[in-house]
Amino acid sequence: MMRRPFMPGPHAPMPGPHAPYHAGPASRTLHAMAVRFVNWSQTVSACPLAWHEPRSEEEVVALVRRADAAGRRVKAVGSGHSWSSIAVTAGEMICLRRMDRLLVLDRSAGRVTVEAGMRLGKLVQLLWCAGLAPPILGSILEQQVGGAIATATHGSSLQHGNLSSLVMGVRLITPAGEVLDLDERDERLQGARVHLGALGVVTRVVLRVEPAFLLEEEVLPLPLPEAIERLGQLARSAEYVKLWWLPPSQDVALFRYRRTEAPRSYRRWAHRLDEVVVNRLLFAGLLRLGAAVPVLVPPMNRAVVRAYFKRWRQVGAPHEVLPVAMPPRHREMEYAVPLELGGEALRGLQVLIRQRGLRVNMPVEVRFVRGDDAWLSPDFGRPSCHLGVYMAECSDLRAYFDGARALLRELGGRPHWGKELSITAAEVDRLWPEAGRFRALACALDPRGRMRNELLDAVLGPAPEPTSAAMR
Repeated sequence: MMRRPFMPGPHAPMPGPHAPYHAGPASRTLHAMAVRFVNWSQTVSACPLAWHEPRSEEEVVALVRRADAAGRRVKAVGSGHSWSSIAVTAGEMICLRRMDRLLVLDRSAGRVTVEAGMRLGKLVQLLWCAGLAPPILGSILEQQVGGAIATATHGSSLQHGNLSSLVMGVRLITPAGEVLDLDERDERLQGARVHLGALGVVTRVVLRVEPAFLLEEEVLPLPLPEAIERLGQLARSAEYVKLWWLPPSQDVALFRYRRTEAPRSYRRWAHRLDEVVVNRLLFAGLLRLGAAVPVLVPPMNRAVVRAYFKRWRQVGAPHEVLPVAMPPRHREMEYAVPLELGGEALRGLQVLIRQRGLRVNMPVEVRFVRGDDAWLSPDFGRPSCHLGVYMAECSDLRAYFDGARALLRELGGRPHWGKELSITAAEVDRLWPEAGRFRALACALDPRGRMRNELLDAVLGPAPEPTSAAMR
């Protein structure tokens, strides 16, 4: 029997014969030889023993308990937008896409409780209709809430943390099948905010929200040397700031977003045009041409910069102007360096690309995130400059990623858990001061390693005996 592929993402088929999102029975299980999981970028795949799509926490409890009794590993997976292998296993996989209800909306407290399978795109629409909004959003809205916080998905603002910093509470189904609620009175929430899927199956999340607001997006071209020298100042020049640099151009695009009461000018059709025509057809075609004839990449990039790195203004809702149009499939690696080293890191990437003659076919994205106290957050204890190194498949990809990884590690960069990464437990201990506390909590909740996979085995190292302190 052929395995039926599951390739998550906004334009990809879901597993199995049932097409509608809410169609089918109360829950659904596909057993061995029925499904093969493939992530959005098609860089990670797995053939689990079983694929489960429960509709309730009771079903999740039963699934986890059965897997524990059978001695099988089990992993919860979101929408598959992680480039890392953080959610895959050859054991059993649980997808919560059928658990996507809004459970509680508390305006007075500024909080909302949702099931972890809700996609961010659905969440922001529901909040907007209720006159509310999250204070920060990432570049895409296809992730499920549980997966987005697992990997510390982030936007770009020194006034706001990553999405995990909005978490005011979670409900976990532990590997033993127990229901565990954590709120801000429990220090373990600092571990669960960026949980890596190592603590259990997160089934519901409480998020901080605020009254809805509009943003004015301003795009300005800026010389690259000036951006490098003034990076810290630019990062603080508006509530939301990011930069794009498309090598070998000597200009960057500076994006700034400020709250406004001006009328909306956002055009949905223009965003759709960018996504369908520009990205899926024109940009994807340029990437294929550059892969076939690499010498064309630099002149094509210069043409793109001339066409798109121009002054621009528009006003829209945060979920309209902060995310980007869905790009063609590509590879991503990202490191968070201390904010004060961001300019040095960007300059180092420029030198790397120039000295090695690398043909880089996608932008370097520079974003900024306020520090937080989540134990395994890339932004733990410090404001960060995140440098996203992106590339569609081509001959220079490996040299580019290897060189950028070495450079950003040398500057104390912490990897983004949802992007391509290779890391050891010793490196985790060196980069995250509270790594030992997270490891103790993971081992206390999962002493038999049911929620682990190859990546988590590397991150957490050998499982020590659980301690009573970790169970507080």
